[in-house]
Amino acid sequence: NLVQQLSVMLLFTEFPPALEKLKVVLDGLNLGINVASPECAVGKTSFYAIFLANLVVLGLILLCLTARSFVAVARTRKEKGVRIAVQDEIRSERGSRTFRDAFVVLLLLHPSVSGMAMEFFRCRTIDGVPYLMADYSLTCYEGGWLLMLPIVLLVLVLFSIGTPLV
Repeated sequence: NLVQQLSVMLLFTEFPPALEKLKVVLDGLNLGINVASPECAVGKTSFYAIFLANLVVLGLILLCLTARSFVAVARTRKEKGVRIAVQDEIRSERGSRTFRDAFVVLLLLHPSVSGMAMEFFRCRTIDGVPYLMADYSLTCYEGGWLLMLPIVLLVLVLFSIGTPLV
């Protein structure tokens, strides 16, 4: 009985208006859910490019959701001080909506971004050469893999572990 009530509540729960608008704007954008191979649309795309594109999209979404709050803090920081301006913004209705919407987006995208970051470490050795299993055209532990390593580690520590901790 309790499960049925919860199911009904979830079915009729409304998404925040900002997310509804964002869905309309980003409709059709791939956020880690691959329906068709990316090669169909733009030719061969590297795993690294897709990973970085997902990070950029996540950053842009969060920037769009939080821009008004950042502007409000910037306007009042001189007279109140940064710390008090931030606290006032968080306590305001706009700030609480902004925080809620940004957190919902983080929770929605957390599994796909974290999963892609973890795929970076899945390598398979074929004929003595370690290949990235997400993209067999890339080799592990050298060149581009080493360049991407700090970015992936930052994503894993700050985003994949940091989001649940916050």
